[in-house]
Amino acid sequence: MLVRYQGERLTHSKDGTYDVMCMPPTDDLDWSKDLFDGDGTPKSPELVQALGSFLAVRGVTDVFAPSIGYLSGAIVYPHQLSDQIRLSDAVCLHRNREVPADGLLIKKKQAFMMANGGCPIIVADAQGIVIVAHAARDSLLDRAFITTGERSREHMSVVNAIQSAFRHMHIHQRHVSLAVFFGIPVLPFTHPVNDPAANGYNRKMVDHVLREWGSGIIVDPQGKAHLSISHLIKAQATTLGFKDVLLRHPLPEDGEFAYTRHDDENLCKKRNLILVWRS
Repeated sequence: MLVRYQGERLTHSKDGTYDVMCMPPTDDLDWSKDLFDGDGTPKSPELVQALGSFLAVRGVTDVFAPSIGYLSGAIVYPHQLSDQIRLSDAVCLHRNREVPADGLLIKKKQAFMMANGGCPIIVADAQGIVIVAHAARDSLLDRAFITTGERSREHMSVVNAIQSAFRHMHIHQRHVSLAVFFGIPVLPFTHPVNDPAANGYNRKMVDHVLREWGSGIIVDPQGKAHLSISHLIKAQATTLGFKDVLLRHPLPEDGEFAYTRHDDENLCKKRNLILVWRS
């Protein structure tokens, strides 16, 4: 069933270190809803089997799907995703809905999976170690801190969490390369500073970003405030001293890939599928 995505996918490979793929939804498929129900039962056994076969051919035995919906900014250990679902005889999916997590380390023969509606992924690598993380706006910016001045979590951003994870492995961030994939297009991603529905948050968020990381991240900061989430990641990582930061394959503004501000009502609500694997 995945063969039909041959002409409709975004892919990237880094020198045998890892591979990345983003596949759009279709008229009758939403990747965030149509693989499993709430208790992990496959909604479409044929599709789940096809996904397992796709990964097995690439040497993957374990795929991890962290609970990114919490927007936690946290990097967790793979063993914390303790619930297991068989995708095929050869491939097992690991998740844990009770553990807030944006990312984790993946080893060879392992993969990371998530649904994507414009939130980029970060793939960080150094010395044969790869960490993959979901990077939503609120995974990068602590909303509580911007609003009240009080931090709500250990790390202000998932980028800080990646830095900390590598430092725990005695690897300085100056040796770590970051690549950012599949971010939402900039122009549709607006945060009008005078929007009454935002209760003043947009103005505070824009001021915070400008104060901490300067211009080049928000277009029209006094008006619609188009946020480049990928450039926000790059600015945070550069400030922290990461080796390099590459921005790859932003989602096209038009076309079949879903994102939350899409003009097409169906593609606004649906989600793409992202896979990162190490063979």
